[in-house]
Amino acid sequence: RDIRSGQIGWSEAQTDGVAGVTGLAGASSVGVSPDGLHIYATGPGASSVVAFGRGIGFDFGDAPDPTFPTLLASDGARHVIVPGLFLGSGVDAESDGQPAAAADGDDLAGIDDENGVVFATPLIPGQQASVDVEASAAGALEAWIDFDGDGDWLDAGEQIAASVAVVTGITKVPFAVPPTAVPNSSVVARFRLRTALDPPSSPTGLANSGEVEDYQTSIGV
Repeated sequence: RDIRSGQIGWSEAQTDGVAGVTGLAGASSVGVSPDGLHIYATGPGASSVVAFGRGIGFDFGDAPDPTFPTLLASDGARHVIVPGLFLGSGVDAESDGQPAAAADGDDLAGIDDENGVVFATPLIPGQQASVDVEASAAGALEAWIDFDGDGDWLDAGEQIAASVAVVTGITKVPFAVPPTAVPNSSVVARFRLRTALDPPSSPTGLANSGEVEDYQTSIGV
């Protein structure tokens, strides 16, 4: 699927009895798994199902876990890496989340790809603020900041972006800092980029495209 148009294109062909593929003879139905990562083929009266994996890596977050959901065991945020859609300068794959106290574990694992978001203004309780989000292609963004420092992104006002359209390059995303934000504190933020065709993301779980980036930042006075 082309991430910009959503159009389905030809990928590859598989033949029964070739390169270790068996069970396709007589197959007439194809299904896709709910997570979008596997394709199943079968036919009337068949006693088996043929499964193909997409074989694409995942990008995970690096917020501290278990305070925040980052590891796979915590249903941490993870994205199927698709060509051409990422935050900042690039994206690398991980086998699991990379939790770290300063939300920089992914920076230190593989390439330093956590550079797609810049806090353009101070975060002052009760005032407006903004971030600059750099995307490799147009898409949609969800984002959260744990303003009150209680270890989750579930409180009122903590989702700062919901299905916000981003363009290729830099998009300025404005938001309100709630008056309940704790001054002079360090807080953790999560940003999730996806195609506009994929469903909105929550702070946890699988997204079928894009990238997740976590950051530690500060609340001012």
